[in-house]
Amino acid sequence: MAGLVFLIAAGNLIVTGAREIAISFGIDEFIIGATIVAIGTSVPELATTLISKLRGHDEVGLGTVLGSNIYNGIFIVSVAAIIHPITVPLLEVAVTLVFGVVALTFVYPPRNGFMGRWRGVLLLALYAAYVTTVLLGGAA
Repeated sequence: MAGLVFLIAAGNLIVTGAREIAISFGIDEFIIGATIVAIGTSVPELATTLISKLRGHDEVGLGTVLGSNIYNGIFIVSVAAIIHPITVPLLEVAVTLVFGVVALTFVYPPRNGFMGRWRGVLLLALYAAYVTTVLLGGAA
């Protein structure tokens, strides 16, 4: 029970802090959520993926990342929308979804199941393009 209380409190602190950062820098709140908060909340997946890779369990790493994104995209968004309707300008969501679909094409494994380093480089370049697009106003 105490863990749940701390989790809710931490969630409130993250949202309040992110909102205050956005206001103080004059940046749209969606941009802060889609960059800084997204990175911060994804660090556990990064740690799990790196540890699983180092231990030779590639499937666990990829499953953690993809599973987390599917869970967030389907379950968390649906529960949040049931609690209170979500209002986000279409352009903000459209840019993010387009980059997400492109990322999915890069992650989709080939027939041999081997995803080479070049895909990792492509994904990092895609993320850099996404952040640049969002920061330059493509999603604001």
